[in-house]
Parts: sequence; structure tokens; C-alpha cells
Amino acid sequence: MNREDMKREEWQPFQTFADRGSAQALAVVLESEGVPARIESSKLVAGIETRHCVLVPASLVHRAKWVLADTDLTDSELEYLATGKLSETE
Repeated sequence: MNREDMKREEWQPFQTFADRGSAQALAVVLESEGVPARIESSKLVAGIETRHCVLVPASLVHRAKWVLADTDLTDSELEYLATGKLSETE
């Protein structure tokens, strides 16, 4: 999917997280498997709670579900993907 197609494509919410790092980790996993992803953040209450939603092109939701189901990443691996830092417990 090229950039022009992505601009015209309808994006659909895929998963929502309370923290941006988890959303970024999922986006990295999806993109590594060929599923474009973007993150939209919104505050529910000013300064108190934020949601981070991973969106994927509507035509690739089925592939994103397959990628997620086929991924056996641990929390530490997801944290590394999100931050680039290894967990101190490992």
C-alpha cells in the first residue's frame, strides 16, 4: 500500500490502550508484518486519563487480527519494542 492509497483508505480503530508505549509496541509489530498502523490519542478528562487507539486500514483489519493472534510476545518484549530499552529484570 503506497502513501497515496493510505491517505484515501478509511482507518478503523483496532485496539485501545491506557498507555502510549503499549500502543506503540502494537503498531511496531503490525508494521513489521506489513500492516500500516497509526496511533491517535485522546484525553477523556483533561489531564487525568488518556486513551491511545491503534488504527489500521479498514481493508487490513483481518490481517491485523491474524498478526495479533499469531504473536506470542511477552510484556518485556512489547516494552522493548515500545521503548528500545531492555527490562532490568531480564
